[in-house]
Amino acid sequence: MKYLLVLALMLVAVSLPALPKAVYIGMSAALPGSGELALGKVNRAGFFLGMDLLAFTTYWALGQQRDDLHESYKLYAQAYAGVPVTNDEYYYSHVRKYLSSDDFNLYQEMMARNYYLIYNYDLDAYNNYMAANTYSESESWHWQSEYHLDQFRKLRSKYMKMRLYQNASLGAVFLNRLISAVDVVFITRKPSGTTALYFTPSRDDGLMLNYQIEF
Repeated sequence: MKYLLVLALMLVAVSLPALPKAVYIGMSAALPGSGELALGKVNRAGFFLGMDLLAFTTYWALGQQRDDLHESYKLYAQAYAGVPVTNDEYYYSHVRKYLSSDDFNLYQEMMARNYYLIYNYDLDAYNNYMAANTYSESESWHWQSEYHLDQFRKLRSKYMKMRLYQNASLGAVFLNRLISAVDVVFITRKPSGTTALYFTPSRDDGLMLNYQIEF
């Protein structure tokens, strides 16, 4: 529905009279391809609009996968380690590193004992640190085996990668706007010239975006 409305607005934009250059640039910065369409560059407009639709679709799809993985690793931890379901990612980072909350608390006790009781004896500071940096019985966990902990780590790793990929797709959304705005700059600077966007293989088995200008 969103893109049908956008397309209708773009079709109206084609019939607009000559506008200041900044208006066309702003149009493409807001919606890639709209400035090109208003300037009569239909093929270019289609390319940028298609890339925008692809980037947003990818962002949405990756978001769905991210949410599914987020829910999966929390339920997995609850089933195989007795981890209470929470939104505290800092907590899950500890669940990922230690086989049990007892192991985590023991490590914290060792660190606090060395610092607060051996190097500078401060019993109150030691007790305060332990109260703030250890987990209570209601927050405790214990993995059934190293195998289950390893599977949880893999789920968490997939989730973190999916977050990274989604952020990259959002970056593509903004990059598409930037390139479209730059394209309009060149079109309006010298309408008689031609420009071209195309991809070529790179040496690391990827693709390189090229922008060709003929004066």
